[in-house]
Amino acid sequence: MSGGRRRVIIDTDPSAGVPGADIDDVLALACALGDPDLRVQGITVVAGNVELPDALASALLTLEAFGCLDIPVHAGAARALVRDRAEIVALLRDRGDDPLARELWRAVPRPASARRPASGRAAEFIVETVLAAPGEITLIPVGPLTNVATALLLEPRVATHVHEIVFMGGNVRGSEGGVSPIEFNVANDPEAAHVVFCSGAALVMVGLDVTTRTHLTLEALEAATAAGTPAARFVRRIAEPWIRFVQARRGSPGCWLHDPLAVVAAADRTVVATERLEVGVELRGEATYGLTMARRPGLGSGGRELRGGPVDVAVSVDNARFMDRFLPALTRTLSG
Repeated sequence: MSGGRRRVIIDTDPSAGVPGADIDDVLALACALGDPDLRVQGITVVAGNVELPDALASALLTLEAFGCLDIPVHAGAARALVRDRAEIVALLRDRGDDPLARELWRAVPRPASARRPASGRAAEFIVETVLAAPGEITLIPVGPLTNVATALLLEPRVATHVHEIVFMGGNVRGSEGGVSPIEFNVANDPEAAHVVFCSGAALVMVGLDVTTRTHLTLEALEAATAAGTPAARFVRRIAEPWIRFVQARRGSPGCWLHDPLAVVAAADRTVVATERLEVGVELRGEATYGLTMARRPGLGSGGRELRGGPVDVAVSVDNARFMDRFLPALTRTLSG
């Protein structure tokens, strides 16, 4: 790894100004750019949290705000491998039409950029970059796994040539803690998740059951963006409405840091404790479609068929250690 820094590709579905859409992807990008142990080789974009045009514009706009114009952004999948996303799209549209969302985002412009993405599709970029540097590239997917699965289907050697795939997705504790048992990224494209779980690649899963133990409060946001640089103003402008929205709608102290936790875990594994489990995804049941299932290796299925593979699953987070790494990385990027 060049200069001791881990070379990474961030695969993401960011929102930088779409009403009612989570902004943790943008925070994850900022964190990756500011972490001294990571070197971002490229960004690949997928539909999920928002549709592909908004996600692309958001990625390009974010890099402009941080002055990182040399990092390529590649367009990826606009739809899932198999799943009809109409129900998910309707849910996201309803959230954006929430009167509170409309009010909170009233002064926030929709994401737009004069820049265009790099030539070449996301999956092809992943294949070419990973194969050109065996064992050196870490993939950090923080959206639906469609681009990564497509790369693995195009070239199965990606599984053996990638250093590891550290992804935000899944939930091995079901509805414990009041969160959804079916996690959003996996639910967007369960077949893609299945391809990744069965690929044989070194996998690290940072799931909903752990990421929901993290929060970014308004007070922490204000402290992290106190520099008042253009990038700081950008982050505050897009993050503040989302934090206020989830405070009102969920009663939480701040927004969950799903995707930043995956980024920090890729840079410093000590922020999470992991357990090696066999993990698969439910593809058949109507009510359980997209549910992640896990068991300890060597144990029986308990009557459930589990088709998947070995995954190092995050089971807890050291919040103090995580925030000590996340907030300075965000500030470092904004101050740089």
